[in-house]
Amino acid sequence: RTTLRWPASASSRPLSGWFCRRRLQAYSITCGEDASARAPSALCRRPPFFHPPATSSTTPSLDVPSLTQTLEEIAPSMAAALSKQKYYVFPSGFLAPSTVASIRSQAVHLREIGRLEQSYSVEHGPNGVVEFPKPGVYACEPDGSDYEDAPDMLHYMSAVITTLPGTLSGAGGALNLRSDAFGVKLAVTEPGSVYPRHVDAVEAGDTRKVTVILYLNEEGQEGGELRLWNEDGSPVDIKPEGAVAFLADEVEHEVLPSGEEDRWALTIWLAE
Repeated sequence: RTTLRWPASASSRPLSGWFCRRRLQAYSITCGEDASARAPSALCRRPPFFHPPATSSTTPSLDVPSLTQTLEEIAPSMAAALSKQKYYVFPSGFLAPSTVASIRSQAVHLREIGRLEQSYSVEHGPNGVVEFPKPGVYACEPDGSDYEDAPDMLHYMSAVITTLPGTLSGAGGALNLRSDAFGVKLAVTEPGSVYPRHVDAVEAGDTRKVTVILYLNEEGQEGGELRLWNEDGSPVDIKPEGAVAFLADEVEHEVLPSGEEDRWALTIWLAE
């Protein structure tokens, strides 16, 4: 994962600047202030990087004020659901189909120009931490340098990161989120591939608290369901459509085998 600081006004402006780039893992990541001396499971803290591209002619189609208003409106019910059942399914139509299609097109373009790389995971065994590639899963950390190629994606990320931490924290629940430390990942899962059952934040010092996933798939796409596990051991299967959020440090989850099409997901982790 990757984290950085965004100023409070970032939600309505283009993104450019520095993101720490690290190989992405499902369970934990090594990421520290100094790339030569990384600390496991630590969120990178960086000064504000947000600087609008002075010469950009790119015009995003995403209606940022409308998205921000929607996020503010659903925050109370989202906070209540996270407190009660530890997950929340965003209302149907949270983003217009045309907006999702635009972000998906931009995601495919990022893959075509070589931004996505092999995704890695780790497992903890008697001989320590072992890193291994996840077959058929490719990912990147979208950042400000991608603005010309993925403006709607970057504006969506900015709106979520600058709006949800404050609104969820102020919704009366137990969440106390911050907007200056977070993680992002764009991932594509090829047909037949899976994500094994895991919890996102398990390492000491990993302060990720809420996982927010926006799916970029065609409506009705077969396979690739997100399976969440309740505390009583019962599963909840969610189609890879729309958006979903769950507690990153508590909810075990996995991705079932994808169908005949690529499965796209844009994940944002909100941290305490």
